[in-house]
Amino acid sequence: NKAIKEPDYPSVVAQIFTGVDRSLKSIVTNAYGKSTCKGDSGGPLFQVDGNHKHVLIGIVSNGDDCTRTNRHNIKNWAVDVRPYLDWICAQSGVCPLDE
Repeated sequence: NKAIKEPDYPSVVAQIFTGVDRSLKSIVTNAYGKSTCKGDSGGPLFQVDGNHKHVLIGIVSNGDDCTRTNRHNIKNWAVDVRPYLDWICAQSGVCPLDE
């Protein structure tokens, strides 16, 4: 039985929305000091709504060079799933926008 090692880095990174790259169908965010790295792809990008509820808006795809830390304006990209929220709701039964 192997013990699960706790990560030595934060699993939540605060990011600032900077725009949408329509050609890549991606949401672009900026962060300070940390970029998405290998292994982060497929992870969630949440937005906190007015009711303090986390709503999935993107799926992490890639980011700037994650080996260079403590920099400003580190870009990250996430596939924009907002156009598919109705389909996700229908398939999963999880419909946060209805609540």
